[in-house]
Amino acid sequence: MLSFNLSFYRNLLSLTIRDGLDVLRPLCGVPPEKCDPEHALRVLNDLLNTQNESHQVPGVGRKDERTQLPGAAWCVVPFFSGSSANAEVRLKNFREFSKRIRAQGVLLLGVEQVDSGHRGVLSRNCCDEVIRVEGCGSLWQKEALINIGVKNLPDACDKVYWSDGDVMLWDNDWLRKSNLLLEKHKLVQPFSFALNLAKPRRIRFLPSHFATIKPSYVSLAKMFRQEPFLVDLSPPFGKASSGYLWGARRSLLQNLPLYPRAIVGGGDSLFAMSLRSGSKASLFTSRPRYFGNGALRYADELFTMVNGSFAYLDGLLTHLYHADHRHRGYLERLQIFDLEDFDPDRDLCILENGLVAWSTERKKIQEAIREYRYRREMY
Repeated sequence: MLSFNLSFYRNLLSLTIRDGLDVLRPLCGVPPEKCDPEHALRVLNDLLNTQNESHQVPGVGRKDERTQLPGAAWCVVPFFSGSSANAEVRLKNFREFSKRIRAQGVLLLGVEQVDSGHRGVLSRNCCDEVIRVEGCGSLWQKEALINIGVKNLPDACDKVYWSDGDVMLWDNDWLRKSNLLLEKHKLVQPFSFALNLAKPRRIRFLPSHFATIKPSYVSLAKMFRQEPFLVDLSPPFGKASSGYLWGARRSLLQNLPLYPRAIVGGGDSLFAMSLRSGSKASLFTSRPRYFGNGALRYADELFTMVNGSFAYLDGLLTHLYHADHRHRGYLERLQIFDLEDFDPDRDLCILENGLVAWSTERKKIQEAIREYRYRREMY
């Protein structure tokens, strides 16, 4: 039985970044000119999924006693329709994501944030249920939208997944395997390796039309398992994915909803790094003004509540292209909050509809956020 260690992932990271999809073609046993990219990705998923067993992350806590979860599993997906330059691309990606994940047996709840006066674009054709929430267009509402979705799930649901609306899992049996893991663990990240896909050569967004592969990621749960005491994700450990797709027992998210005040992004990192070390994570000490005391309390509550009971599933996830990563400004965006005295607990509030809004006026920060979101959505 094959077993891959962290060096395998490091090598694959460097190869895929340098050589694109060509590195996967030799795995398929056919000449490169005859290799279908979708087939290459399926072969890679099969190689990753060799052990087909539960992967508890060691050194961070205990495994929960088995809990019966006989109810339904739903996936909550936040979506911002908007009117930006790449809105059509994101909708096409969502439809491709929906088609694949629903074919794998997932019940899909789309939670769509719409600007005032807009009707929205999601429908029952691509979701089992749709919730629309209006307002607060310039703020990043991902976690708030997910919390709204969790509150509105049917009572029979006892397992919740939350996902970006532009990813694809290549193990068609991932849902059954992940559901079983959630009977042993409170959380699961249902993939071990993620590939960012570059801009397609054609307009049609089908897997066979992906042009190449961009920087790639090991799932954070996988990274923690390979390096039990790892707290810094800088080189040589490569890049780890803190987001894309997670699953949890519904009771966990009911007792402790996701932290909603990460208004320019970073909620995925906050969530994932809290699992390892709570408020002691370097993420919080590097930008204390952005996260605030409320985030620190959340991190410690999550760390205590989960108590190391999270796992991952071997397999491949791909992330569809929708914008150039150079315009994401992952580090620069946090500098916005140095413009004024900012405290998320004081300056932000949760509206009755569940969205985050300003409770005070911070003109410089608000204008900078609007400019940042404009640049991010335009490319």
